[in-house]
Amino acid sequence: MVFRWYSLASALGMAVGETWFVVTTDKYAPLWLDDYFAATFMLISVALWRRTYGPALVLASWTFVLGNLYAMLFTRLEPVNPPDRPWMLLSVLVIWALISSIAAVLIMIKRSRNQAIKNPTPTPM
Repeated sequence: MVFRWYSLASALGMAVGETWFVVTTDKYAPLWLDDYFAATFMLISVALWRRTYGPALVLASWTFVLGNLYAMLFTRLEPVNPPDRPWMLLSVLVIWALISSIAAVLIMIKRSRNQAIKNPTPTPM
């Protein structure tokens, strides 16, 4: 339950942070649309948390965010970019998304084990 609220707060934080970044810079539209897609995907997956596939959607959304941040980090590390790019912040965000993705995997494993204990399937003979 805590991870659900954590993911909700993270999605809202991503949307607010991206909005701030878009307003304060002249970021090219295709470069911020995917960030809003990631935040929306996470919000939808959090809303569907109680369904059987909910945690899998949260894991998929964290994985998407991780890939998105990874791509942003390495495009900013290119030598053609000016040195004022926030690569250090992106490095921290990549680590944050990686830890969150691993937490989502562990939660899915725990949840599937709990369901297996509650509803054991008979083994065929």
